Amino acid sequence: ACNPGEKICAALAPIIAKICNDHEIKCMPVLSMPYESEKHRHFNAGTTLTKLKQYSSNIILIDNDEILESLPRIPISEAFDLIYSKIALSLSSLLSNNSNELENILEITDDDKYSILSFGESSFAENTDIAVKNALQMLSNTTNPSSISRVLLFLNGNPKLSTTDILSSVNMVKGQVNESQISHGYVNNNDSDTMAVLISSGLTQTKFDDYDPLATMFRGNNLDDDIEYHIDENLEIPILSE
Repeated sequence: ACNPGEKICAALAPIIAKICNDHEIKCMPVLSMPYESEKHRHFNAGTTLTKLKQYSSNIILIDNDEILESLPRIPISEAFDLIYSKIALSLSSLLSNNSNELENILEITDDDKYSILSFGESSFAENTDIAVKNALQMLSNTTNPSSISRVLLFLNGNPKLSTTDILSSVNMVKGQVNESQISHGYVNNNDSDTMAVLISSGLTQTKFDDYDPLATMFRGNNLDDDIEYHIDENLEIPILSE
């Protein structure tokens, strides 16, 4: 995951997406959006989103502000480190050693639109519903759940995770996203906590669209659709023989 408000990501992400698109390779960026207080990064993030949408099959967005709100009151430097570790944990829960979940993600996000990644946690003493409830709360604070068409729920649970927990969690998600297509998966681990991860797809707009006021103003009728930077991906680097 990268922050599209940062200069390196803003420059390289659209280039990589275009190269993938030109070679008919599916590209699905995962973007950790800048904080509300980082006004100086909003425009970069907005223009990067606009460019990526041209070349990507789907874009998974992570709302850092909502993750920050879910944390206890700790020093800001520790909070940032904890946010990055939670994002890494949620992504690894979905992708590590599980080809079925990767196939589910590709199916859920196969719609040329936006997706939102949200997650919640519960302790060993709490039931799984708490983790799912927290994930849904993070989602509803970022977008309107009724506008979602597809959802993947993945439970990374402690040894107490049961089939009843899974059924209850799926029903809880159904109650929030109406008639959406819902897929689910799970894994048991030796940790004391449970993490519920949601990939919610089908969004044509998000609150981050306002970060690029020019795209809103021109409504997609931009005179310049080209990306801002270019590199030669066919660099002729000599091969050194032994």
